[in-house]
Order: sequence, then C-alpha cells, then structure tokens
Amino acid sequence: MDLIEWTNDMINIDYSIHNNKMICTIDDNGIGRKKSAEQKQPQHHQKTSLGIKVTQEKN
Repeated sequence: MDLIEWTNDMINIDYSIHNNKMICTIDDNGIGRKKSAEQKQPQHHQKTSLGIKVTQEKN
C-alpha cells in the first residue's frame, strides 16, 4: 500500500535574513485564492427528476 500519492503539485518554502529580519517566502503552483474562492461558491443547478421524465415518456 502506497502512503504517498504523487502529483504535479509543488510548494517551495524559502527562508532568508535581510536587515536583521527573517523573511519567509512561500511559492506554489496552486490555482490561486480567487479561483479557489470561485470553486467554493455553491452551485445552483436545477435538478430534473428522472422518474418524472420516464413516467411522462410512458404516457
């Protein structure tokens, strides 16, 4: 059983010191905050019952 699923996802965490301050830079190849927020919006799809459609086709 594999415990790691290999993907093309990437994250790079870089630490450095500049003017006596620690700088942490994080880069990734994700979809971004805007696209992620759009995907979290509820999808309002009107569902048509297949049972009603089948019944209507029989008549």
